[in-house]
Amino acid sequence: MSDILIIDHGSTLVKELESALEERGYNPKVRLYTDLTGISAADYNKIIFGGGNTPIGGDYILDNGVGIDKKVIEEERILRECQEQGIPVMGTNHGAQTIAHLSGGTTVKLAEARQGYSFKDYKLVQYDPILKGIEITDEKVKMSVLEWHGFGIKSVGADYHVIVEDGKGGVQIARHNDSPIYIVQSIPYAKRPKDNPQTNAKLIFENFLNMPAGKR
Repeated sequence: MSDILIIDHGSTLVKELESALEERGYNPKVRLYTDLTGISAADYNKIIFGGGNTPIGGDYILDNGVGIDKKVIEEERILRECQEQGIPVMGTNHGAQTIAHLSGGTTVKLAEARQGYSFKDYKLVQYDPILKGIEITDEKVKMSVLEWHGFGIKSVGADYHVIVEDGKGGVQIARHNDSPIYIVQSIPYAKRPKDNPQTNAKLIFENFLNMPAGKR
């Protein structure tokens, strides 16, 4: 059994994610989002919906080059299995938007794409253990994260609740109400030696990896 399944949407950072997991003693298995038939969520301890650049919804039609139904059915099926079995899931960046869309939420095109590290106070909506170790003052979550996306999450479905909002009311972090399924609109595992940022986003990544399975 491979510890963690990475669902790759064509991200240039998938090797970085693999490396981050291997450094922590995990044995990740990568499957492209178009190649999920036969995958059972029960075979994995955790699942990460990774980044990429495939259309998923919001201001444009859901499509992935192999037909709308295949992506919806397979990714939604895996997400449903995780929800039913309490398997921890984290969607990062594009993967976060995918989960938001599948949950019944909405994504929107940003007026200006976010490409780089963001150092700012995000708004705390509801505390969650995914934020353990991150400074929170006066309902402000002091995070420095790498964001690289042209679309943002406007809302999540009724079965999810928002944990952190960005400065413009967009969803930054959200969670399923009953299962440890997280939407994280950033890249918490990213390494950028050239920039050498003082980032604390890896705490989100570590907290997810330490998240036990099970439903509330």
